[in-house]
Amino acid sequence: PRLAYAIERFDRDARGRRMHYEDLNQIAGQKSADKYDFHTSSWIAGVIAALCPPDDVDELVLGLVLGICIGNGDMHLKNWAVAYPDGQNARIAPLYDFVCTQAYVEKGKLPLSVGGENAFERIGKRAVVDLALAAEISSRRAATLARETVDAVSDLWPRFKSSVPDKTLVRAIDR
Repeated sequence: PRLAYAIERFDRDARGRRMHYEDLNQIAGQKSADKYDFHTSSWIAGVIAALCPPDDVDELVLGLVLGICIGNGDMHLKNWAVAYPDGQNARIAPLYDFVCTQAYVEKGKLPLSVGGENAFERIGKRAVVDLALAAEISSRRAATLARETVDAVSDLWPRFKSSVPDKTLVRAIDR
């Protein structure tokens, strides 16, 4: 049987009305084809810090580290966004198009560098600290959130992976 994943739309309010949102490629003023170019994860963090409340910066760091943990090499500018739930104030949008690309592109890299690194296996605390420093956000907070996320994934994944029927996906995330 074919599997499908359905998710509630984040660009609609409780009454189903459209909510304005912008992906980071739009905020950068770039063409769609440039979603992999010209910016880094530090730039994204700086934009979120400038537009959104501090908790949203934490959400970005958590999402970015989770994406690295699961091998998501598709975290380009169009897969990060801000929404305007009240029509005026920006909030980081929920994660979307979040996949383990390492299951299909084994030697893939991150499209946007993290602290100057694009290779999954080379991203550690130093890269997270460098990202934070470049974005002018708290490096101590970013490093703490990164460590907590890695610990949570390390704790939960062994218990969860036996329920994943796609063994290629399991091997990719294990890597």
